[in-house]
Amino acid sequence: MNRSKASWRMFCHCRVAVFALAGLACSAASGSDDGSRDGSVTGGRDGGGGANGGGNDGASGSSNGRGGAGGFGATAGIGGSAGAGLAGGSGGATGTGGKSGSGGGAASGAVDGGTVGGSGGIAGAGGSSAGRGGGAGSGGALDAAVSDGANDASADITDSSLDSGGSDMAPPPVCPPPTAPAKNRFAGYYGIYAEQVATPNPAGKDTPLAKLPAYVNIVNIAFMRPDSSYTAGSFNLAGTGVEPAYWAVANSGQILREAVAELHRKNPDTLAMISVGGATYFNWSSFNPQAVAAFANDMGLDGVDIDYEPGDASVHCTQSAGKVSCLSDKPFVDIVTRMRAALPRPKRLSIAAWSVGAFGEDLWIDAQPPSEFRGMALALLRSTAGPALDWVNVMSFDAGPTFNPIEALAAYQHFFCGPVHIGVEVPPEAWGGHVYTLTEVRSVADAVLAKKGGGMMMWELHKPGGGTESNPSAQMMATAICEKLGLSNCSEPILR
Repeated sequence: MNRSKASWRMFCHCRVAVFALAGLACSAASGSDDGSRDGSVTGGRDGGGGANGGGNDGASGSSNGRGGAGGFGATAGIGGSAGAGLAGGSGGATGTGGKSGSGGGAASGAVDGGTVGGSGGIAGAGGSSAGRGGGAGSGGALDAAVSDGANDASADITDSSLDSGGSDMAPPPVCPPPTAPAKNRFAGYYGIYAEQVATPNPAGKDTPLAKLPAYVNIVNIAFMRPDSSYTAGSFNLAGTGVEPAYWAVANSGQILREAVAELHRKNPDTLAMISVGGATYFNWSSFNPQAVAAFANDMGLDGVDIDYEPGDASVHCTQSAGKVSCLSDKPFVDIVTRMRAALPRPKRLSIAAWSVGAFGEDLWIDAQPPSEFRGMALALLRSTAGPALDWVNVMSFDAGPTFNPIEALAAYQHFFCGPVHIGVEVPPEAWGGHVYTLTEVRSVADAVLAKKGGGMMMWELHKPGGGTESNPSAQMMATAICEKLGLSNCSEPILR
C-alpha cells in the first residue's frame, strides 16, 4: 500500500503479494476465526496426517478414494512436541471426503495441548462447518487454545494430475466448495499515521481507533516496519514505524494498547491486526518477526497482516510453458513461515494479496491485465505455508479497467481454501484510472456473497473520496458494504 506525506498523510494505493498457499496446489486455510469456512484442511490426495500438535489422525478420505496414511508426530507444530501419529483417515468415494473424517486426537505429552481438530465434513469438506479444534494433549496442557479447525501443517505432496493441461480445460477443483460464513467480515485498513486526535497526549479511549463502528469487524492498523526493533514490554513506538499523532510521547504504546482494549470492549467481535510493510516499508531482507509478534502481543492485537511489497524488481514474474515463476517466490514462503512460527495460534495471520496474484495459469493463464506481478502468489499457494494463513485480503484495485475482481475471486478461491476478502479502494485509485462507483461496490459484494467469499476489504478508512454515486466517499462505500454483507448499524460513521 502506497503511502504519501500529504496533509492528511495518506497511503494512496496498496500492492502486495499473497501468502495464500497450501500443501497441494492449495491446502485448506487454517480455520477462519469464526470457523465459517470448512474448518480444517480437506483430506489430502493421500490423506495428509497431522504433522503437528502432537499428530492428528490422518485427514479424511482422499479425492481419489484412498484412505490417508497415519499422521506423524512432529516437533515443529504449534501443538506439543513429538506426539504419536494416530490412525489413517477413512477412505472416501471418488472425489469426496469420508462422511466422518477422523478428528484430532489428543496428542500425548503435548506441551501446549495444540492438537487440532480435523472432523470430517460431508462431501469432501474435510471439516465440520464449525471447524472445532481438537482437544488438549494429555500430560498437562499449558495452552489448549488453537485456531478453530485449523490444520497447521500438511503433507507437501506434488501430483502432476492436478495440472489442467491447458487454459481451455477447467482445472480440477483444488479446494472444496466454500460454505457461507456464520458472519461476513468487513476488513478495513486504518492508516494510523492519518489519525487526528484532540490533544497531543490523548487517552486511548478518546482516539478515533477506539471509536470505530462494529461493522468494520477486521481492523488492519497500518503500517509497521518489517525490520522493526521493538522490545517486548517496552511499549515504545520508536523504531516500529507505527506513527499515530502521539507516537513521540513517552507513553505512546500504552495509549495505543488502551485504544485497542477500548475497541475490543465496545466491539467484542472485532479483530484488530497490525499490518506490516506496505509500499513505504520494504526492508524485508531484515524482517524481524520476533519484534512484530512482541508488538502484537503487547498491544493486545489479535494478529498480524502481511503486506509484502519488496519492490517491482524483486518480484518480476515470468511465464513459461503455462507456468509462472517469480523472483519473490522463496522470500514469500519464508516470511509467512517465520511469522507464524513467531506468532502461534490462536493469533491470526493474514496477507494483503496482489490483484493479479492468482492469475497466470490454468483458466486464468491469460487473465487481464498483463503484469509482471501476475501469478506472484502461485508458488506460495502451492507451498506448505498456506495453512498458516487465516484469510486473504485481495487488493482488487489499482489494476486498470480490464481487471475483473470477480475473476480474481474465482482464482484465489481455487488455490486458497479459506476466506477471500475482495477489496475496493476509496477513489481515486493510485494507478490505472479506474474508480469504484457505488453500483460496482454493490455488484462486487453480491458476487462475494454468491460465491461465499467470506467478506470484503476497503482501502482506506481515512481517505475522503468524493461524495457521489460515481465518485463515492469512504463513508458511502463503507455503508454500502455493511448493508450488502448483512451487518448491523450501517449508518454509524467510520471516524468520530
